[in-house]
Amino acid sequence: MNASASLLAPGDRAALGERFAERVRFDAPLAPATWWNVGGPADATVDATGVDDAAFALRWCLRRKLPFFVLGAGSNVLVGDGGVR
Repeated sequence: MNASASLLAPGDRAALGERFAERVRFDAPLAPATWWNVGGPADATVDATGVDDAAFALRWCLRRKLPFFVLGAGSNVLVGDGGVR
């Protein structure tokens, strides 16, 4: 499998888009979310505006056995140019 290939299927993208609308982004660079302004794309990022959003996103990943990472203010984080699956 290609290391940069997304782990999300088209149906996954549709489901996240349905739930989060414009608050989900696909294949978007993480550089703007870090203090160092470096970093490749993430398969998906969700702007959780509350506990319900965060809980939904985490449960969704766990049910699909997909990796996840919770990013706060982006300080003390370096993301490689290859991004995050």
